[in-house]
Formats: sequence, C-alpha cells, structure tokens
Amino acid sequence: MLRSEHAIVRMNYSRGEVHPDRLNRRTHAHYLQAARQCLRSYANGVGETRESLHRHVETVLRPLGDCPPRRIASFCKLLDDAGSFDTAAGRSVRLRQRVFEIAADLHPIVSQKDGLFDHDVDASRQRVAAELGMSWGDIEDAFFADVLELQRLKAFDASLTPDRLLARYNVAQTQATLYRATRVELSARSDLKRVVRGIKLSGLMHRIEQVHADPPAYRIRLDGPAAVLRGSTRYGVRFAKLLAFLLLCHDWQMRASIRTNDGRPMRMVISDRDGLNGEHEQPDEMDSQWEAEFAKCWVKDPVDGWELRRESQLLSIGQHVFTPDFVLRRRQDGQTIQVELVGFWTPEYLKEKAATLTKFSASASHWLIVVPKSPSSEQQQAMGRLGLPLIAFDKRRRPQQWIETAIAAQDSERPEP
Repeated sequence: MLRSEHAIVRMNYSRGEVHPDRLNRRTHAHYLQAARQCLRSYANGVGETRESLHRHVETVLRPLGDCPPRRIASFCKLLDDAGSFDTAAGRSVRLRQRVFEIAADLHPIVSQKDGLFDHDVDASRQRVAAELGMSWGDIEDAFFADVLELQRLKAFDASLTPDRLLARYNVAQTQATLYRATRVELSARSDLKRVVRGIKLSGLMHRIEQVHADPPAYRIRLDGPAAVLRGSTRYGVRFAKLLAFLLLCHDWQMRASIRTNDGRPMRMVISDRDGLNGEHEQPDEMDSQWEAEFAKCWVKDPVDGWELRRESQLLSIGQHVFTPDFVLRRRQDGQTIQVELVGFWTPEYLKEKAATLTKFSASASHWLIVVPKSPSSEQQQAMGRLGLPLIAFDKRRRPQQWIETAIAAQDSERPEP
C-alpha cells in the first residue's frame, strides 16, 4: 500500500475530474521487462539494504524516460511490501550503548598516537571488537541496522510476477488518491451484501439507502478521510482497504469528491469495469482488534444451542438499509439477537447511528448494543437514550451473559397478563 506522498494524479479541469496514474499494456509495455528486472534484484537481494535495493530499482526505471521520481518511489515501496526486512528490533540500540560504554574509557581517541594521547582509532576499534566478540566489520553493519534505509532484506515473495506487480501499482495509486477524499458515494446492485461487508470490515462510517426496488439498487454514502477525524492517516488506510475489498465484488461504482492541493473541487469515478485487479489483497476477517476479541470470546466459550454469525442479516425499512455487526441465532427455533458494536466515532456519526438503531430496533425483537470497556461521554449519551440492552465489552464477561442481557431486557418490556 502506498502513502499519500506517492500519489500521482492527472487533473482534467474542464471536466472536474482526477485520474490516478495507471500503467497499461499498450502505452507501457516496456514496463514489463523493467518490472522483471526489479523483481530479480529483490529476489537475488536477500541480505542487501533497502538503500541498495532502491538504487537497483532506480537504475532500472530512470532510463525509461517516462518514469518520474514518484513512480520510482512507488515501485520501491511496493517491492518492499512484498519482502520482509530485519528491523534489528532493539539490537542496534543495545550495540550502540555497549560500544560507547567501552569507548568511553579510551577517550580521547586520536588518529595517531603521540606522547600525550595513547589510544588511536585502530587500536580502539580492536579493543571494542575484542570485548564484544565481533569483528569491526560486523559491528559497523549492525550499528545502524535499525535505520529504515539500512535494514536488510530477509525474504522476498518469489511468486510475484511482473504482471501482478504492475496491477498492484495501478490499485495502489487509486488507493493513494482516495486518501484525499472528502465524500464518497457507492452504488451497488447485485453484490450489495459483500459490499456492505467490506465497508464494515474496513471500519468506515456509512449510511445506506435503497434507490430502486426492482431490480434492487442501493446508494451508500461514506465520509472521506479528508473530512473526518482531522484527516486521520489511519482512516485513510481504511479507505484503501475498502477499495481492495470492492475489487473482489461485482456491479458497483464509486464517486469520490477529492480535495486537491489548490482547493478546487474534483471528483474521481471508478467501478468494477475499470479493469483493476484486487487478487493480491484479501481483507482481514475482522476490521478491528475489538471485533476480533468479541468473536474470540464466543469461540472460547460458546453457548450451547446458539451460534454467532458475522453480518448475516440485512434489515430494510423503506429506502433505508442496515446490517448489524453480528447476529446471535438459536438453532432450535431460529430466534435471533442483533448485535451492534459501537466504536469511537465522531459525535455526528454517533448521533446518526443512534437514529438508525432507533428506526430499526422495532424490526427485530432482540438487540444488544456493545460499547468499548471505557465508553466516551458521547457514546454514553447517544446509546443510553436508545432504551436497548447495552453492555460495555469485557473479555471476562461470558457470552451467556450477552444472551441473558438481551432476552431479559425484552421480557421486562412485556406487559404482565
């Protein structure tokens, strides 16, 4: 995945459109051979530093003539992502401390001994190397191995082909453009359930409405990374993750409002017909550690006769559509409990979430709202007014208590005979 500084876009001011940089077989056929050479450099470069590998890539791409520096940097980043590097995880810090501790007793260290100073550079290095049991060359290699550019390649994905590398580049440039989106609108038809799943797995704030009944068509509005949470980088990465998921779906279109450097309103339109290939990036099963922990609690202590399903039910009222995060279902009679996890969102989104839950709470008999262990004041206020059973998530709470809380709340609302 690229960062925003890697993004290359073409501006069509007359149409108000931005187009991410893409390589195609007709215009950029010469990039296939260049990609093959870059892959070979990484496959044969185990033990080399990032800095050295990036020089190899630059040597291959710069002579092409149509490869700007950002494109070179993008290929370096994608190739790095296909490998694993030795980050030295604290070893270099400890080594530097020991070298300086030993060398402190030898100061001042001079280029050559004279009558006043007895410790020259060569003798001091030999002394340090002897005490550490390493050659000076090994010490130099490891001294700054935790610096990003000096990290050494440990392994590389040998299955990556030139075609797949170029496909990853096209997807990654589109993802990087989305970092500047202020508003996004998705149209979905036949694959709505998978699209909604991708949105929720990506942890994005969204609103769904039905715009056509036969055949069914839906419009999904999302707040863009450049509009929420003060342009959070983490939220931008979630949007990039969404695109990777969409590329595995069918019959969708995305219209994104893009904030350009000069402040002009522009748009980007992409769809399942654009030829982008998402085969390389499968989404994680859970969009957050919290949701993963929630599901893990169930796996560790499931309730006999019940099952937990991930986003298995699509609720609709008129034009509005909603998919709870989880559904608890009793096998014997099919009784269900809709489970919604409410995370740390903006106050505006929490208000809309509360309104949505109020609207849909009547469409299913049992609900359970789950908030973080230490909910914010906005969460407490917004969710507390719903009148739905609510728990603060705690890994020590048994899933049996989830079910009891939801059912007891409904039973308490029934009028006595």
